[in-house]
Amino acid sequence: MDAFALFAGSDFDIDVALGEAQAQLGELNLDRLSAFADLQPILAKKHYFTTGTLRWFTTALAPQQGLTNMVEAYQPTDGAAGKFLLVIPDDDVPSAQLAQNCVEASKQANAYPVALGIPPNAQQIRAAGSALLALEGIRQGHTALEGDAVARREVEARLAVVSAELEEALRQGFVQATWYVHGEGREAGSSQAIAQIASTLADATFPKTPHIRSELVNREQPSSNSQAAVRALLHAMVNHTDEHDLGMEGFPAEMGLYCTVLKANGLHRQYKGTFDFRGPTKTIGPSLIPMWEEAKAHAQSKDGEFPLLELYNLWKEPPFGVRSGVLPLLAAAFFLAHRSSMAVYIEGIFQPEINDYVIDRLLQDPRDLSLRHVDPKTDGKALLKALSAEIETVMARTPEPKPLDIAQALVEFVMRLPDWTRRTSSLSKPAQELCRIMRAASDPHRTIFVDLVQLSGRETPAAVAVEIGGLLRELHQAYEAMLTRLKDKMLDALDHDGGPLKELQHRAETIKGISGDLRLDAFASRLQAFSGTLADMESLAGLLVNKPPRNWSDLEPSRAAMEAGQLALAFRQAEMLAKVQGRDPNRHALGVVVGTGEHGATALRAVELSAKEQDAAKTLAASLQEILTQADVSDAVALAALAEAGMQHMNDSNDDMRSQAI
Repeated sequence: MDAFALFAGSDFDIDVALGEAQAQLGELNLDRLSAFADLQPILAKKHYFTTGTLRWFTTALAPQQGLTNMVEAYQPTDGAAGKFLLVIPDDDVPSAQLAQNCVEASKQANAYPVALGIPPNAQQIRAAGSALLALEGIRQGHTALEGDAVARREVEARLAVVSAELEEALRQGFVQATWYVHGEGREAGSSQAIAQIASTLADATFPKTPHIRSELVNREQPSSNSQAAVRALLHAMVNHTDEHDLGMEGFPAEMGLYCTVLKANGLHRQYKGTFDFRGPTKTIGPSLIPMWEEAKAHAQSKDGEFPLLELYNLWKEPPFGVRSGVLPLLAAAFFLAHRSSMAVYIEGIFQPEINDYVIDRLLQDPRDLSLRHVDPKTDGKALLKALSAEIETVMARTPEPKPLDIAQALVEFVMRLPDWTRRTSSLSKPAQELCRIMRAASDPHRTIFVDLVQLSGRETPAAVAVEIGGLLRELHQAYEAMLTRLKDKMLDALDHDGGPLKELQHRAETIKGISGDLRLDAFASRLQAFSGTLADMESLAGLLVNKPPRNWSDLEPSRAAMEAGQLALAFRQAEMLAKVQGRDPNRHALGVVVGTGEHGATALRAVELSAKEQDAAKTLAASLQEILTQADVSDAVALAALAEAGMQHMNDSNDDMRSQAI
């Protein structure tokens, strides 16, 4: 039996279809062709080796029409340093005219260069490009291919061949082209020569770029691991400023960033015996001096606050070209090095210190931060020195006699006060106003030299400082004074006469757990360990109204006093009944009923006596017994006399109580 093979056939004529498709294309769409060709950027390799910053130039194809507008309107995206445009002319354009057009158009470039190249094989590129777009159109929309697998394979094969031809034509075009930049022509000849042109353009565009050799962050979009290292390093910068290597040990990723970005450029170094953040110098970190000085000049030129993003944009643009990944580190180092003259604000609120909160907001959204330059050589040195001395007496710290340092100390003092102190209306009006001023402070100069001076109502620096110091002390003592008043009321309700607190502790131990009242037991437990300290009183006060006293409003102290009175009454009643539970009572109770025949008056009184009061009662009883014995009267007369005296004493006591109530 003879063998045979069955071959599939196709009636599709690819050449005819290609000719029809090319005829329908019309003008060659170079933008679409650039996308299909997948042109790769040109790297400025030498610039990268010198500065540590990788820069690239995007590439594209362009027609000869509208070159000037394209060059003028160019704005880089995704961190590009410029653009290389390979100009593909029409067939009928003279080469001399095309070259002149490129010369004139290239002169219109803005801060970012645009290189215009004229390839010698432009027509080859046009032919391969036209064929590629036509074949792509056939593959996407020719109806004859729907049921013809052989034709589809033929189209795919022809596409691969044409794509390879176009890729090679473009490679030769970029290498062999004459490139025009800022009106000057440059011959390439090789891929290395094009990279050299790119490096030359990068050097000219970013002549003041800082030299930072860290591939982790010196880029537009650092990896998540790099961002975590940046976060860790920033927190170390604010928490361990004065420590060697910012207190880091071993060699984690953040240590590598510290060594390459901060330490290598002298931004964190030893100064006058301690480590601190400093600006770059001519001997260490000289490449950072231009951007550093430009940032200082920018801050000094601003009248008031300015967004941190202005510094970011200043550093990102030519002639610096700092990458986005390293901006947070440089910005934090900048205002840490100038914290005596650079105020930091978050959403318009002055930050008394650069801490973890500031760093977190910087990383979350730098748009929330703004800066303000404060001149440390301002007038009013006498006032600054006087305020610094007053602050020392209240806070046990001496800020530098500079507006920013003093403002930071005052704002920090107010922010650390208990909420009750900042909200209460029981303070003097000036003290309340001082709280308001410091909470709203946004301008150290105005706060010190205008607001505080007006608040004090004084004229001389010394008098102003004394007045402000008095208000600071009032604020500092207000919370403790409020708790002290509450403590005095509580001890009075407990009938503690000011003796040793051990007596009160012993009384609490006696009644603890006998009443069945959990709240009273909790009160007794606090009293059992009560030593009179502020912390002990805070604990008791929190129990009284079920709310930490630091967060009280003006209503809570009165509520706490009432609750203390009620618990004290229950405490004393429990003491009288301590015998029921088999414990030795510390106090005794008795009922007294007295009456006289006159007007049929009677009186009923229940009283409780402490051990000391019992001794006093016994002494008085002995005196009365001696008087009655000497009077030599009958029992009836003696009892009547005692009843009359008791009635009169209770009436006098009631009158005194009514007069006090009125």
